[in-house]
Amino acid sequence: MIKCKNFFGTSGSNGSKSADVYFNEWIKAHQDIDILEFRYQQARYGDHSICILYEEDSNYD
Repeated sequence: MIKCKNFFGTSGSNGSKSADVYFNEWIKAHQDIDILEFRYQQARYGDHSICILYEEDSNYD
């Protein structure tokens, strides 16, 4: 099954996590996926997001 996942973050000194930190934490726990597409978008003032389109690997042990 193909699924979509979004990660949102903020760059800066306000103590918030960046989107890549959220993505890296999530991907460690979901190693049974194949990423089909990866998009990064930067908005104003450090807000940014990552969107992935992925498929769960049904053959993963």
